[in-house]
Amino acid sequence: MILLINVYKKNKHYYMSTVDTNCIGELTTRLVNAYNLGECSNIRVQRFISSKQNPVEYLRGDFAVSRLIVENSSFQEKANDFQVVTVYHQDDKPCLYLTVDRMGKFSLHDVSELDYAKNSIFGSRIDSLPSFVEHKSVTCAYEYLQMLDVAKIKDMPVGLFKQYLL
Repeated sequence: MILLINVYKKNKHYYMSTVDTNCIGELTTRLVNAYNLGECSNIRVQRFISSKQNPVEYLRGDFAVSRLIVENSSFQEKANDFQVVTVYHQDDKPCLYLTVDRMGKFSLHDVSELDYAKNSIFGSRIDSLPSFVEHKSVTCAYEYLQMLDVAKIKDMPVGLFKQYLL
């Protein structure tokens, strides 16, 4: 699944950064066009023609799409913004979630240990996420946890480390 993580203006043209959730760690930056926008699962595009147009007018989504647009002056303050990609459930209760930030970095979090509303592009509650967010069993999160090296494991929050040990 390809996700649009931000749009910014540079030299009178708009550029977009995307990530592929199947290839964790690969950030792609390209000129905004209708085809590239059409590949993104988290937005829908209508009547977009040129990379000189502000794309926010042509994007639709299950969240405030305008939050994807980053002005050069506010890039530093929005660098911590994130989108939830996948929520992992155990006994129909969310216990972990995978996020991607504006730099394309994926990270796994325990639901109880991170203030969800703080920098989320989607709003203030984890139970009211957009329709493209995947919902999986917590056993699927172990694949991601197994990829982490020993140095990162030591830095895990307590709840996430507990899940890792299980």
